[in-house]
Amino acid sequence: MDESKLHFYSVGRVAENKLLSEHVIWVTPVEHLPMMDGEIKKDPQPLEIKGIDKDDNEYQMELTFDNVVPAHWLPMGSNRQTSPDVRRGERVLVWRYADADRFYWTDMGLDQPLRKLETVRHVYSATKEEDAPVSADNHYYVEVSTHNKTVTLHTTQANEEPFSYDIQIDTDKGQVTLTDNDGNYLHLDSKAMLWHIHNKEGTEVKLDKKEIWGYAKGLIKVRSDKKAHITAPLVDLGEESRLEPSVLGDKLADYITLLETWLNNHNHIGNMGIPTSVPIVPHDASTAKHVSRTYSVTNRNS
Repeated sequence: MDESKLHFYSVGRVAENKLLSEHVIWVTPVEHLPMMDGEIKKDPQPLEIKGIDKDDNEYQMELTFDNVVPAHWLPMGSNRQTSPDVRRGERVLVWRYADADRFYWTDMGLDQPLRKLETVRHVYSATKEEDAPVSADNHYYVEVSTHNKTVTLHTTQANEEPFSYDIQIDTDKGQVTLTDNDGNYLHLDSKAMLWHIHNKEGTEVKLDKKEIWGYAKGLIKVRSDKKAHITAPLVDLGEESRLEPSVLGDKLADYITLLETWLNNHNHIGNMGIPTSVPIVPHDASTAKHVSRTYSVTNRNS
């Protein structure tokens, strides 16, 4: 059987830190330069060549010589979209196709202590469309970037998903955000001690330091099978309401009963010092008592 012309060429040493936006590195194929000494780095040197051609004419050429070669990243079929952020001195595998002057490299993962900041993105196809180019519109992706201090998860609607989502952790700002493409989001700001939940209708809840804020255009409902308890010196029932202490209905009703008894039974001193009679028309305070309809059936203070 004929063997593939793509073959392993040499173990290499990275000569320059890879640029974040590039897939090409400069590498020294150390197995082909066994006598090389000194620091491995890109160091082009001029080289002058003189000779006599086939017609006995003298010629002179100036070339640039270096002990490094450019090598292109070979992903080896992974979902990884960003090439490893290799740095000078790391070991890589250098590949070559036949005797072409184009080299390829793959990461060996043997020199992690040399690795510093990294950006790693994995993409996953989310479309059935043939020949669709790879883009954020038709691929899910996960990206971890210590360069940008972010962790990102992204989804799409390319496969008829009803919504798309983006989740990002921004460790530089100390924030976490979850958003969809329909105007809904959740946001955490650790420094500001803020949780913020918001939907596209404008309904929202904020936990802002020592305060809780809530808003809804429609109903806000709180339900408990046992007890709902609110403790506060003042309860504001609206922008136009006065801030006054809350009344305990049972105690007020008891007091009104006492007051009714007194009103209906007290006497005044009339002419000649003779006490007057009780009121001809007794005062009726039944509307403020326990049995009245002014009492709430469902809302009771503990």
